[in-house]
Amino acid sequence: VTPAVDGLISDARAAVDAVALDSRPATWDNVAEPLAEPLDRLDRAWSVVRHLNAVASTPAWRGAYHANLPKITALHTDLAQDLRLFRRYRELAASPSLTRLDAAKRRAVANELRDFRLGGADLPAREKARLKAVDEELAELAARFDDNVLDATSHWALYVADRNELAGVPDAVLAEALPVVGDDHDVRVPEQPLGLGGAQIPGQAPVEPGDPPVVGSPGLPRERGALG
Repeated sequence: VTPAVDGLISDARAAVDAVALDSRPATWDNVAEPLAEPLDRLDRAWSVVRHLNAVASTPAWRGAYHANLPKITALHTDLAQDLRLFRRYRELAASPSLTRLDAAKRRAVANELRDFRLGGADLPAREKARLKAVDEELAELAARFDDNVLDATSHWALYVADRNELAGVPDAVLAEALPVVGDDHDVRVPEQPLGLGGAQIPGQAPVEPGDPPVVGSPGLPRERGALG
């Protein structure tokens, strides 16, 4: 993960420098277009890392995610506060070429200018540094919160003493649950919003249509039918 992220961030920063140092009149083709591909490649790669950390996390994967999160956050904060890019986008917004762009591209330029202002491009240097530190801390706190929610969900279990409550639950689901505590004890069943099965999306098991209602999650009504 780290070598790939470092390479993509390096490509993105190189593209930013090339656009910022370009002395030609600002146009869509020499301002917005050169930034789109490297930033999109980084975003798509990081989206995979973030998604896998949310649905199939392991200690190693989580460590890699947290090790690289500050780099991603710093890049986006630096982009939002880059006065060179801000100036190029303002030149583009004031250029006659803007009127020849379609509505979607004109909106994209307007949104970029808005994001520069919201990201602190106009702030004094000290306040920029403070905002960057806050952004990085917030990103890390949000990631830790996600970890805690994932861990709590993964460790939640429902213990059923009366097996009559499991009438209608598919055999495949029971086969996964029964060995956890043995045939002579309560059945450990991981939580699902509308029935029984693994707590994570890949481990969901259907509740067969037409079966009697089965145990639902705390606070939710008992449901029947297949899980989507």
